[in-house]
Amino acid sequence: IDMTPAVVKYATVPPEDDDEATIHVSKTILTHCVREGEGILSSNAQADPRFQAGDSVARYNIRSAICSPITFGDRTFGAIYIDSSIANYTFTPEQLALMNAIGAHTALALANAEQTARRLQTERLAAIGETVASLSHSIKNILQGLRGGADVVEMGLDKGDIKVARGGWEILRRNLDRIVTLTMNMLAFSRPKHVELEPTNMSPLIRECASLLSDYCEQNSIALMIDVDPEMPPVALDQNLMHQALMNLMTNAVEAVEPGDGVVSVRVRYHEASRPKRRRPVLEISVIDNGPGIPKRKINWIFEPFHTTKGIKGTGLGLAVTKRIVNDHKGRIVVESAEGKGAAFRVLIPADLDEHADPSATDGGPGTPRFGGLS
Repeated sequence: IDMTPAVVKYATVPPEDDDEATIHVSKTILTHCVREGEGILSSNAQADPRFQAGDSVARYNIRSAICSPITFGDRTFGAIYIDSSIANYTFTPEQLALMNAIGAHTALALANAEQTARRLQTERLAAIGETVASLSHSIKNILQGLRGGADVVEMGLDKGDIKVARGGWEILRRNLDRIVTLTMNMLAFSRPKHVELEPTNMSPLIRECASLLSDYCEQNSIALMIDVDPEMPPVALDQNLMHQALMNLMTNAVEAVEPGDGVVSVRVRYHEASRPKRRRPVLEISVIDNGPGIPKRKINWIFEPFHTTKGIKGTGLGLAVTKRIVNDHKGRIVVESAEGKGAAFRVLIPADLDEHADPSATDGGPGTPRFGGLS
């Protein structure tokens, strides 16, 4: 055990050099205390036969000393040591008892801290293992899709059939989009980005997200409807982060609905401040679909990392990242769903540039419409 003393806090002005700052203690007394595992009270340390083997007691002119080990079970953390060079002064048995109690409680606290650190390390390793397993599964599925698409392209080229090759390319492109989305969500989840607010027009942002999904919707005969309040002013957002959050929500919605009958609605509204219910202007973004809905037993878990309701198609990061982005904007996201009756996600974000927003200010207020068609 390294029992080199160290200063925690000076009662007066700190010393000017290292030599003056050195705390001189008797290693002889300390070693005896730790080796025997019991408290020591010596009223005449220089004449005490227990310390005759060393010269530190005489060298430091120690008259009286008290020392208690800091031990828990067979684990020794150190010792508490006090000495005095004042003649005709001795420590008392009561002071030794107090020192022993302090040492015992200190050892218990240190043992608990070590146990907590070990448990946290175990949980951290388990979380890393779960993360690697989940991501490996998702990446494996994407790679299988890429391989399948490449095989179709090769078959089409070998046969000189451009139509078959184009079909394979669509598979490749779809899986490339999946790997890009997975990578961006991994980066956003593992390395939170500082939110850089700037005035943003919502209509171009929403329509850009819709355009990225237009091919998928057209191929699967899914109606994607955009409804942005034309009178709404620019709102304070981080455009890149909000684009990622919206893509996650809208992609989930179009993938949840049935081809041919699917309908996804994206509504954007701006609510003026109205005291006392709504102290700040609020941006409301609603993404509503007529898919199968979310089972009641799963709805409380959908924002947890690596929890997905999409089977092998999902990574379980999209909604977790979306919630983090919304929280970073001082907003909140709520979901309403009934099994077999679709799902609706509503994002509520303060719409001004005050970065110290209270999330309770985004409660929507009485003027904020609720979702319909989910009863």
